[in-house]
Amino acid sequence: MERKFDEELQELKKKIFEMISVVNDLVEKSVSALINKDEKLADEVEKKDEEVDNFENDIDKYCMELLVRYQPAAIDLRFITSIMKINNDVERIGDLATTIAHKAKIIIKQGVVEIPMNITEIKKIIQNMFKDVTDALTEINPEKAMAICRIDKIIDEMYVETFRQILNLVIKNKMTVKAGIELILSIKYLERIADHITNIAEDIVYMAKGESIKHKGIKDG
Repeated sequence: MERKFDEELQELKKKIFEMISVVNDLVEKSVSALINKDEKLADEVEKKDEEVDNFENDIDKYCMELLVRYQPAAIDLRFITSIMKINNDVERIGDLATTIAHKAKIIIKQGVVEIPMNITEIKKIIQNMFKDVTDALTEINPEKAMAICRIDKIIDEMYVETFRQILNLVIKNKMTVKAGIELILSIKYLERIADHITNIAEDIVYMAKGESIKHKGIKDG
């Protein structure tokens, strides 16, 4: 029975990593669609939304079945319950990527729009965060996870700076008010994606150490 449980835990890991890979790709494509004004790419992202929802439902169901069947304790219980929370955050990231893709299509219809370079930088940082959080989950490495939590503060600062840049472009009539609003919403969604990646990192720390670091100011550490 123990061997069967271990095999099913490995299957759970496989499922969550597949979902993370799909959602990571959606984030990359949605921001690329925004930066490059690529409507076809935005459409591609929107069509994947249902697939991500199905992933979430499948993983939640699988976790519940494991909890009921094996009634695990200690580290195995922490692992499964943490995966359930991570699953929710990954699904939310997928939703935000889909929304950014939708905003990109609206912005494209506004004609010539200058996309602040900061958005490209934010995209790169988020891509690195996604890679690092995947590595931390693979290794169940709390030190790597805590390093990710500190990066989130950089995204918060870049969001404020980029907000000001967009506002300045609107004031100078270099961007329509409509395009400005949609761009500001898009960078807010990027900032929220970074928040969800940080949530995942915090859950990895809990998974590894049985200790919650939420609300402990780790970003400033």
